[in-house]
Amino acid sequence: VVCCEFGYCREQKQIDTILGGLSKVMQSRCRAIRQLGSGCLDLCMVASGRLDVVYAGLADEGWKPWDYAAGLIICQEAGCVMESF
Repeated sequence: VVCCEFGYCREQKQIDTILGGLSKVMQSRCRAIRQLGSGCLDLCMVASGRLDVVYAGLADEGWKPWDYAAGLIICQEAGCVMESF
């Protein structure tokens, strides 16, 4: 199960970028996508094992540091791998 948030993007190009990324995620053995409304909560759900992946967008249309800072620490303490592509 993949979780995602649309962040602060409101421009069509940024929205298209996120939706294009989500399309690729859904085509690669993804069972479901969820949106919980909080980046930190998303990451805590991954740290607890309730979610498999958080997709935070590409380039500038994703999250800001304050959206994930606390969740990042919780995930690192739980042994999660955080990557940026």
